[in-house]
Amino acid sequence: MIARNDIYPYPLYGKRIVITRATSQSHEFADLLRGRGAEPLVYPCLDFAPPDDMNPLDGALREASQGKFDWLVLTSANAVQAVKARLEALGLRLVVPYVGAVGPSTAEAIRRELGLQVDGIGEEFRSTSLVEAIDLKQGARVLLPKADIAPNALARKLETRGAQVKSVIAYRAARAPRAVRRVVATRRPAEPLPRTASPAATAIRAGSARSRRGSAKRRRSARGVRKMRRQGCPARSAPAGRRGDAAGARPL
Repeated sequence: MIARNDIYPYPLYGKRIVITRATSQSHEFADLLRGRGAEPLVYPCLDFAPPDDMNPLDGALREASQGKFDWLVLTSANAVQAVKARLEALGLRLVVPYVGAVGPSTAEAIRRELGLQVDGIGEEFRSTSLVEAIDLKQGARVLLPKADIAPNALARKLETRGAQVKSVIAYRAARAPRAVRRVVATRRPAEPLPRTASPAATAIRAGSARSRRGSAKRRRSARGVRKMRRQGCPARSAPAGRRGDAAGARPL
């Protein structure tokens, strides 16, 4: 009798797995999936861009280069890259006594890209785990560079510990170019796909789905109106109170 493992030596053999992270962050994970027999489909739901206004981030980094913060807290490798890019552009070097990171991968990025020692790591990828992992003194000044769509939960938790937190936008999470997403979307798998995503990708994908549902509803409504007109039926007018003319206006 032939064992299943002799036919399928890889645990993910024959599986298609969608990776919704940014293209620049998908290659390593895609290689790991291929090594286990899977077929990775890179479907980038988001990309990253600089903030619309660089002044708050630049000002905060200048302060950090002058030793005006006690802690630098970074929550992702994207934030690390954004901080590094601005430091190089401004010709600055961070002077911060303590550094905190959410997750080991962020800590590794801090050591590799910024050359800083990490003093506290939140192992569970939650803001609460980081707050519990670092030793904050009352009145400690904390610099928190983050994404534009990141929640304020971490800053609030640090403030409840007595910290003075300065949150600045280090980068924007934006939808990936439509052309890239459309090319991948043309591949229709025969079975449901497992998906991998960051919180940012999940939020953007959910917004995109709501937008598509709204567009589909409007298209169905427009088709119905055109069909009624072809059949000689007048289209229903908007109810009173919703039209922009004087007859439908509400009394003041």
